[in-house]
Formats: sequence, C-alpha cells, structure tokens
Amino acid sequence: MKAKPSPATDSTHKGKPGARIVSLVWMQDRVSAESRAAFEVRTLYIAQGVPIVVTCCTGEGRKLDVVEGLLRHNRFQGEFRIPGGAENCDSVYFEVAVAKCDLSGESDRIPVVAAS
Repeated sequence: MKAKPSPATDSTHKGKPGARIVSLVWMQDRVSAESRAAFEVRTLYIAQGVPIVVTCCTGEGRKLDVVEGLLRHNRFQGEFRIPGGAENCDSVYFEVAVAKCDLSGESDRIPVVAAS
C-alpha cells in the first residue's frame, strides 16, 4: 500500500472551513411543567447576525414553543416556556434550524417532572 503524501507542515494551506453546529445543550438536567427551560446552541464558522429558529418538542414530537433570534459570536441562548400540559409527556428536546447555512440539529432529551 502506497503512502499518500501529506501537505507540508511549514507552509500555509488554503481551505474553506465548513459551517457546523458544535453543541446543543440544556442548562438543566430536568424541567418541570409550567416553568422555563434554558438552552444554548454553539456553532462554528457562521457569520454574525444569521437567523436561527429553535423549537421545543415533546418526546412524541408535539411542538411546545418556538424561539427565534440571531446568532452572535457563534452562540445563541434562550428559554422555552414549558406549559402545564407537558407533564403528561416523559421528555422534551429541541430542534435547531439555521436555514441560511442549511444546518439543523436535535438536542438530547431531558425528563419532564410534575410542577411543584
């Protein structure tokens, strides 16, 4: 098997980094009905002010809330309003869409507990 030559390490190489979503994170490990749930989206190589849409869904896929905004410094933070009826589902997750860059992603699921 022939070895492939690699680019020289002592010179500059041209290439285009691709836009991507780095992480989709909940700021807590569970959420209660009739409360707010904070989240954070981190990206790479996306220009300032690009529109982003984040949708909170139940584990079964029913939409609970939508937050729209603009990416700043490859980061977007926000909060979802979790309605009282959400205690009937077992978990929630959020979906992210950055249409301008044709990017999308889905967070991990966190459990929903009864309102206290």
